[in-house]
Amino acid sequence: LAIQLLIAGSALAAVNETQITFTVKDIQAVIDKAPRSKSLIDGMLVMSLEDSPVITLGDAPNRVGVSARLFIQIAGTKRLPARISGSASIIYIESKKSFFLVAPSVESVTASFIPSALEGAARAAITNRLEKTFSKTPIYTLTERRAKEWTTWRSLKSIEIRRGEVIATLSPQ
Repeated sequence: LAIQLLIAGSALAAVNETQITFTVKDIQAVIDKAPRSKSLIDGMLVMSLEDSPVITLGDAPNRVGVSARLFIQIAGTKRLPARISGSASIIYIESKKSFFLVAPSVESVTASFIPSALEGAARAAITNRLEKTFSKTPIYTLTERRAKEWTTWRSLKSIEIRRGEVIATLSPQ
């Protein structure tokens, strides 16, 4: 009897949950429209983003992949192309009814001309710039209808990052 009640309770909870799904295309469209910094000066490094960062979903557990082409100039030299790759997490901010990318981490900077002594500084500067950009630009904002639905539920159970999509699951309060 206890097992049947547990199974029935779990099934009822799952039935009462609701999900909001948004795709990598939705996120990329927002990132493409977001303002980009033309240059970032950090000590001896001047960096400029060539294109919008490219977003991928599902490559790493609970992380959003981020890659970009940029130009890096070390003081006194000409600008040269580079590539970065890294990742970020997703959070929901109730007051803004929006999801944001947070905690970006640049794992690699591919540029043969950067001395290994400056590679850490380049990763840190780019990570800081991504953090500032991501904190200002929501990747998904609830529509008015969804915001009302969300307010009714109020309890975010989970955010799951799958290949190509993000699924936010809500539970009753």
